[in-house]
Amino acid sequence: MSAFDINYGALESLEAPQLQELLGKLIYAECYQYKIPAAYVKVTVPNRTAIKDGGADALVELPKHLSLPAHFPSQKMLFQVKAADVKSLSSELKKEKVKKYIKDGWTYILFCNKFKQEGLNLNEKECFFKKEIQEKLKIPINFYLYDHNKILEWINYYPQVQIWFHRILGRNYCRFMLYDDLLKSQHFKTEFKTNDNLKKLLDYIYNQVSNKKITRIEGQSGTGKTRCVFEAFNRQNNEAVINQSAIMYIQNSADLEKQLTDTINDFIANDKKVIIIADDCPYSLYSNICNILKNKKNKITFISIDYECSENSKADENIVPFPIVDDDVIRDILKGIHKELPKEKIEFLTNISSGNPKMAELLSDSSDLDFSGIIPKDISDKMQKGRGEINQTFTKILRVLSLFYTIEYDKTDEKQLNEIAKIADITPDECLENFNELKDKHLLIQSRYGYHSVIPKVLAYRMILDWFKNTTTKTKKEILLNLSDSMKENLLKQIKNLNNYPEI
Repeated sequence: MSAFDINYGALESLEAPQLQELLGKLIYAECYQYKIPAAYVKVTVPNRTAIKDGGADALVELPKHLSLPAHFPSQKMLFQVKAADVKSLSSELKKEKVKKYIKDGWTYILFCNKFKQEGLNLNEKECFFKKEIQEKLKIPINFYLYDHNKILEWINYYPQVQIWFHRILGRNYCRFMLYDDLLKSQHFKTEFKTNDNLKKLLDYIYNQVSNKKITRIEGQSGTGKTRCVFEAFNRQNNEAVINQSAIMYIQNSADLEKQLTDTINDFIANDKKVIIIADDCPYSLYSNICNILKNKKNKITFISIDYECSENSKADENIVPFPIVDDDVIRDILKGIHKELPKEKIEFLTNISSGNPKMAELLSDSSDLDFSGIIPKDISDKMQKGRGEINQTFTKILRVLSLFYTIEYDKTDEKQLNEIAKIADITPDECLENFNELKDKHLLIQSRYGYHSVIPKVLAYRMILDWFKNTTTKTKKEILLNLSDSMKENLLKQIKNLNNYPEI
């Protein structure tokens, strides 16, 4: 019994389109478990694709050399979800193409979540249907009924299908998402652009999943690590379709260390086969999960993603540093998002984004960023045309973010709020208001160490220099010497991170 398990009441609530989708997910999960290529499967996807075979919801034809998986009773199977009683089943079986499949020896499987025949077990229910079919249609048929018990057993064998079911019910179990969920998220909002380095990385990730169990991708925030990992599974081939069905993605892994570790142990204990992608995964958590996977027999593929590069990168062959994105790729992204954006603005955003496509995209959408004092005035003037009024307070907040590696900010902590406001030379209320705006723009993201700025290094250099040059020595001493220990530590870490610019 697992915490993921689905019960009969939940299954019975599904209507035909959801039941069709469930059938497809179960079939692909079975294919992944038993290494069956997707070429042998045809599945109807509600509102997207339908099998042009006279009403079949799924067709599976396995080559004779493959052993039968646990939930496939024969080599050639036709699944239908439409029938819920003998009358509707008779109607389906009268269709010409369905009759031809049956005549050619295909097994007919009725996938039904609402058939009620109290007091009968599965075998007795199947006999009931077969008898009715023989008497009314005179058709010899190899018939199987997948009733609620059979379907529940199948669902609860595959955690990725259970997660999908929980989503249908409006639950987000352990914050897991599936491949289809990610396709609808902000990660896939724009067209994916690539270069030779990223193509090599895509190939590597895909090969790792096929041949190796553990991979870790490290690189700065906003460079497209998560998108790249999912693009490795977004290929137009049969293996990719199968792998997509096995993906379980978890955000903010650092906040869910116990749940993630417990879930992986549960999967190992129950012999589950899945691909787990853990985002925002600190090295300590990655190392812990690696030890679990290496010391216990399992069928889990584990990919961790993190913005912080560990000191163990060179010693661990499973760690892959994420390559800096070429300027040409960022230009292509900006042109794709804003076809009307002038060439000089594209060049400016490309330069300050420093290999960070996410930052380029966010800044290109902004109407109130003030670049005065951060970049040469002639470029600043060009950038301000058509961008609305300059927001000086917003710029001051950005400068504070540039000074520190992370901001351990909590709106309930008045001391920290006052500290940040004093450095920025604004009021605490202005500070709170702008922090919320920064979070909305995803320029500030919550991480395991506090709030982590995704401002690129080039922009951070200029902002820090601007603050040091335009703040009196007396004020700097007064502010910096009175910082809390954690803020001092973050200041020193950021300066070190920015290569100790001599001016600073």
